[in-house]
Amino acid sequence: GVQTCALPIYDGLTVPIRRGRAAPEVDGSDREWLKAPWVTIESKTEAAMQVTADTLFVALRSSDPGHERLLRNVADSRTLLFKGGGAIDVQLGTDPSARPDRQKAGAGDMRLLVAQHQGKTTAMLYRPVSPGAGQRETFTSPVQTVSLDEVRDISATLALKESHTAAHSFYEFAIPLKELQFTPDPLKPITGDIGIITGNGTETTGRTYWHNKRMTIVTDIPTEASLYPQHWGKITFTKAE
Repeated sequence: GVQTCALPIYDGLTVPIRRGRAAPEVDGSDREWLKAPWVTIESKTEAAMQVTADTLFVALRSSDPGHERLLRNVADSRTLLFKGGGAIDVQLGTDPSARPDRQKAGAGDMRLLVAQHQGKTTAMLYRPVSPGAGQRETFTSPVQTVSLDEVRDISATLALKESHTAAHSFYEFAIPLKELQFTPDPLKPITGDIGIITGNGTETTGRTYWHNKRMTIVTDIPTEASLYPQHWGKITFTKAE
């Protein structure tokens, strides 16, 4: 018969919705994140998110000494940021009405990759389904071909700071919600994921996520360009005044 095994169960990711002065300042300090609900990406690496009325804030901290240069990325093209080494990878299903078990990415599903690409602060937005976006990109390998409706450089809207001590590395960035076409609602949970892409200085060598523990492939460009919403976790937004 067919053998099955239970998938591990991961706690949801809670994202506080903050107002006014409660919003974090992107300064590379973790003092405004000490009480944030963190999720574990790997044993020494955690991530958290917060939002205000118009901005998404993301923080990542790691006690892994190998992550001091986590964001270093040398991809030949910014559209291939997932192939060139390090990045923080945020994946969101911004349509709360979408089926959480959907097998293919749909409208509202997006990915934000943040890195230091060839020494420059970089943010790339990927949308598999975005009719009329006019920035379609095709990724091909001997195995398959995958096309995304939109691959767009939104680096001009990104604020990013990092800091390092002997004990840990801390990364913090902010991006306007309008760039993501997303308005969080405390009454409407979504699904998504957050993780890191790691490299050896010349190429990507690893992918690790909070929720999707299956996606570890780094040898096929279309596979790496694709989203897998059926393996995302629950993200809940809560008011935090």
